[in-house]
Amino acid sequence: MQNVSCLLCGEGPIRVVASRGIVAKNGPVIPVSNVICLRCGLVFQSPRPEPEELEAMSRSYTEERHGFTSPKELQKYLSGVSWKNKGQALGAFLAEFLAPATRVLDLGCGPGVVIKYLRENFSCPVLGVEPSKVAADFARSEYGLPVYGGTLDDFLRSDGVAEFGVIILHHVFEHLPDPVASLRALRRRMTKDGVLYVEVPDVSSFSKPVDHFFDAMHLWSFTPATLRATLSRGGFKIIRWNRAKRYRIQVVAAADGDSRNEIPEEEYPTISADEIIRSLRTKRLRDKTLGVARTLVHFRSRH
Repeated sequence: MQNVSCLLCGEGPIRVVASRGIVAKNGPVIPVSNVICLRCGLVFQSPRPEPEELEAMSRSYTEERHGFTSPKELQKYLSGVSWKNKGQALGAFLAEFLAPATRVLDLGCGPGVVIKYLRENFSCPVLGVEPSKVAADFARSEYGLPVYGGTLDDFLRSDGVAEFGVIILHHVFEHLPDPVASLRALRRRMTKDGVLYVEVPDVSSFSKPVDHFFDAMHLWSFTPATLRATLSRGGFKIIRWNRAKRYRIQVVAAADGDSRNEIPEEEYPTISADEIIRSLRTKRLRDKTLGVARTLVHFRSRH
């Protein structure tokens, strides 16, 4: 295991805010340590597995998270999830940036349902990157999608040029070991007027039990302000922010120097580390109360 410093402040005072998390949705709780930087409020996993272990874990994460290990199980999983709505929502948010000639790169594309929707409804050339062999093979065989099988780092190490007008990081950014370095590398794959779509969980506003919020593969947990600061470190500015999105931070970013207007820093709510700590404490107490209530209801139903 390796100790990690704050991505934004470097070495600084930190405090443990969570010691447990999960991998599979509704799966067993396991030891996962998350800390908060008392200067800027960035929440991050520390200590965390070594890079080699993280890379190995990422290759099986999609299957473990969603509970499938074969194409048949994946098909069953997709039949019970409203993936079409996800593609529609993302397409609507990105519509002004999409055109038939816009090349789209979806990092962590899973079974490819989002880029399938964008290809069918916006006629965009698409490419997916997915470390899960089951999901990548499914996207190729079922939907005929071009999918690079490997991690983001694998893809960035491969040859490539600046050809993508839209790059999608849909619940992927929080998994990146070094988000700033990845942002700088992605900028080199983006066209001059390209944009980056980022959606991540919001550590300052979520409905899940605390232990279920802290996914073992989420290395960083952001507020709107700390996400903005991280993107800025990587050479990007936020030009669109969906403030109506509940429990998620959904933004579009352009490279620094782009002529489009940046959302001013003062528009982001100031949430201190102490406020996040108090919020997590309150949520944890609520989780315990709900747990006791469910136990009582279950006991009474059986007697």
